[in-house]
Amino acid sequence: MLIAIDADEIVSANILTSADWENAIHQPPGTVLGFAKVELYGSAKEYFLHSVEDKSSFIPFGFVDDGTTHNGEVLHTCRIPERADSPRFNLKEVVVLHLTRFNTLRAESKDRWYRCFERISKPEKNILTIHRLYDFFERLKDQFNIRNTRPDWFSNYDKSGVDLTFSDTETIFWWDWEILRFFKQHGTAPFRHLDIWDVDWEALRRQGLAQGIEGLPEKPLELPLSLQDRLIRAVLKLPYARGLVNRIMSRMFRYGIIRTVTP
Repeated sequence: MLIAIDADEIVSANILTSADWENAIHQPPGTVLGFAKVELYGSAKEYFLHSVEDKSSFIPFGFVDDGTTHNGEVLHTCRIPERADSPRFNLKEVVVLHLTRFNTLRAESKDRWYRCFERISKPEKNILTIHRLYDFFERLKDQFNIRNTRPDWFSNYDKSGVDLTFSDTETIFWWDWEILRFFKQHGTAPFRHLDIWDVDWEALRRQGLAQGIEGLPEKPLELPLSLQDRLIRAVLKLPYARGLVNRIMSRMFRYGIIRTVTP
C-alpha cells in the first residue's frame, strides 16, 4: 500500500479507526485509491475547499502496490501509477488535509517560487497561464464556503500528542532564497511579468549576504520597474473583467506585442 502526500499534507486521523480504510487496504493490487483533498483555512478548525463536496473530485493519493513502475513529470504530476483501466476505490471518510494556508506568508512565498520555477522549467508557457495557476486563492476567496472541520479528522492526533495548532513565526522562507538564486543564474528579466515583485528583493539579497546565505547574487539586482512591466503586472491582477483581460493578454503574448525573455 502506497500513500503519496506532500510535506504540507497529512492524512486525517480517522484513518486509524475507519472501516473505510479497512476496505481500502483489502482492495486488489493495482487499485488506485481516491481521497478528498481538504484545504484548511488558517487553522485546524476550518476549511474552505473540499475536492469532493465542492468539485466532485476524488484525487489519486493512494495505490495498492502491484510492482508497476511510475515516472512522473517535474511539476504537478500524478503521484502514483494510474492507468485508464486501473480499478478504483474512493474513500468516503478518510481525507487528505492540506496545510498550505496555515501561514499566509509561507503560502505566498511558495506560490512566488512556483511561478518562477514554471518560468524556468516550461519557458514556452504563457505568463498569463502561469499567473492564473497561482492566483486562485485571491481570485476566488470571496466565493469560498468556509466550514468547520470534523473532530475525527484530528482526534487521534490529539490523543497521540501531535499538535496541529502550531503557529509559524517565520517571515522569510527557503523559497525566497531560491528565487534570488534564480536571479543570479538567469537575471531578473525572464521573471519581470510575474506576480512576485511585492518583495524588496534587493533588501533581501543584502540581508542574505550578511547572513552568509550561499548562492545569492553578489551585485545589486536590476529590478523590472519600467512602466510597461508595472502595467502588465497590474492588469494581470485586475479583480474584474477577467474573461476580457484573459483574451486580450493571451493575444498580446501570442503575437509578440508583449515580449517575454526566455530563461
